[in-house]
Amino acid sequence: MYNHQYNTLIILENAINELIAKQEKFRERDVIVFPSINITTSSQNEFPVVHPQMSKTSLYESGQISDDVFRPTHPTGLTPIPRPDSERIEFGEILEKFQSQGYIGLVGAPGSGKSTCCKRLAKTAGLKCFFMKFMDMNFDERLTLREFIIDRRYNLDDSTKRYAFQWIVHNQSKCVFILDGYDQAKWRMSERPPNASLETPLKVEDLVANLCSGRLLKDACVVLTSRPYSMLTIPAGLRPKVMILLHDFTTEDTKKVFVALCTPNTNQRDNQNEAEKLWGSIMIEAPQLISICRNPLLLQYTVATCLHGPRRLDALTVTQVFNCVIEFLRRSENPKGSDEKFDIRAIIPKLATLAYNATKSSTIAMNHDDLQNANLTMEDVKDLILFVCVSGVEHLFSQRLFIGDYKIYFSHQCLHEYFAAHYICYIMSNDGFQSFIKTVMFSPPGGHNDKWGMVRRFTSGILTRPEENLKIKARYFFTEVESKFRSICNRTRVSKASRTEPDRNFLELLSLLLDIREHNSEDLDDRISALLPRCLDLSNIILTESEAQAFSRVLRYRKHEIEVLRFTRCSLTSQNFHHIRMAIIEMAGKIGELHLNSNNIGNVHEICDVLHKVRKRVVAVCCFSGLAAWRYADDNEINILQQKLNELQNPELLVEVEQGKFIAAQAETSH
Repeated sequence: MYNHQYNTLIILENAINELIAKQEKFRERDVIVFPSINITTSSQNEFPVVHPQMSKTSLYESGQISDDVFRPTHPTGLTPIPRPDSERIEFGEILEKFQSQGYIGLVGAPGSGKSTCCKRLAKTAGLKCFFMKFMDMNFDERLTLREFIIDRRYNLDDSTKRYAFQWIVHNQSKCVFILDGYDQAKWRMSERPPNASLETPLKVEDLVANLCSGRLLKDACVVLTSRPYSMLTIPAGLRPKVMILLHDFTTEDTKKVFVALCTPNTNQRDNQNEAEKLWGSIMIEAPQLISICRNPLLLQYTVATCLHGPRRLDALTVTQVFNCVIEFLRRSENPKGSDEKFDIRAIIPKLATLAYNATKSSTIAMNHDDLQNANLTMEDVKDLILFVCVSGVEHLFSQRLFIGDYKIYFSHQCLHEYFAAHYICYIMSNDGFQSFIKTVMFSPPGGHNDKWGMVRRFTSGILTRPEENLKIKARYFFTEVESKFRSICNRTRVSKASRTEPDRNFLELLSLLLDIREHNSEDLDDRISALLPRCLDLSNIILTESEAQAFSRVLRYRKHEIEVLRFTRCSLTSQNFHHIRMAIIEMAGKIGELHLNSNNIGNVHEICDVLHKVRKRVVAVCCFSGLAAWRYADDNEINILQQKLNELQNPELLVEVEQGKFIAAQAETSH
């Protein structure tokens, strides 16, 4: 009896290990974004392993509509904002801390590293992890749980599949199901999915709902990833018990990956030195690219731009980086692997139409018919923009949904949205453009612009081009931007009481400011600065460097006084405060009150630099970085502030260094 049980365990263990090995084989086929541009190191073992910063956050209790499609580089603004006391999480702690919860949500912007983190999670967890993409689940067929997680995905013999599923059922606590990219599903989980047994055939949305709710495999752990706006569509009873928000890379990790991508051979010190010099040049000549680089995907794009683009570092916006990517592909020698010279410009209108129609239909996955209708062939796109998956291998996709042997999708949704913006700018008629901008692209947040927001940002960037056929659209677009901005400003109010949540109006303003930044126009920045409300309360908004820079570019043109400028609990560091500090110094107008409390500014001199622009009050309570978050000014810092106040001799100006404790200019004594 013992030997029989032991042999059975061995059979089950061998079956599940064979299944996991098969999964690993196919997950290693990473998408190559630039097949004709070498931006990878030759020694993958030496490539730095870094992860985005993460925090445990409250997506559903904050009351904020999440719309990270507005954020090409960072899940902020209209995305869920971590509370000031949100718990920072290390990558290795995700399953260690939260596996017992049974259901974890991993949320972040496009390109923030959700999928990569999940793949690494599967390798490092010490558990049996099953990695499943929502983009592969868009089918109508009813399946049992075994068919859903094993039969349709792995080309194994029936006995191995059966034994593997038995192992899963008997070892649920050792299993983690990683469901990646809920925003890429064409369906949504129903609020009341039918109860089911392991053998009950269900629609895919009901299978996923039962798996997430614990009705099926109740002791297993589910990790679900998504853009935030799709996570909010999950019914209350099916929402993750723990929500983890992915931020950008740290500057240190960004530099590590940047240098590695720029270095063709990690053993050549000269190459590393050149890469580090290039990073230093960007820090000096184009610091705004650093914000882009902190997003893992856009870091790759930016490296390619720096290595193979114009000699000058003139890719100052996300749109210009993508423009350079297209130019690289245009210049590539034989990108299709043939003797024929191929010019990507010939198919850009077709790609743009394909992307626009797919976005309009709320999908990123396209099939054989979509490709044919756009007059594109697999040969046109396979080495350029689209990544092709073969359904005949390992039964990755349902044959009942996709005609032919493959389905297609852009290698990243940002490319998809870039081409959709190209359609809007170059192909859509002027009348159609005006109607679209008015009724769709600038519709209320939470409506159509859940899927069009990032397209809007790329549209703003494309309309910087001086081409004659874009001028009419540019005038109408930016008239609408200013109108929207003015409307939001008229709604803003600054509460005297301390806020505990971000003001949605200011979240919307920041989103528009990032659109305006993408246009990169000093004239537009100047006009927008006049529309800024006299009281600006950005409290509880965790400002990224991108947002700080976008806000500062407008602020520096402000000619009239701002009565209150409040940055309470905005996670200001010396890096993002640098942009704000320089804008305050440059602006012609003054500031009545400047609130910097509860932040992480590194140097007291940075605050001293702006004191001459403040008339009445600076709140500097717990605004300095320390071993823990937020620190009071120490005696030396108070002395430095006091010296600066004495130098300025503004009798009205008070600096609050502790609650209710103020310092002011001391009268000069005569000798």
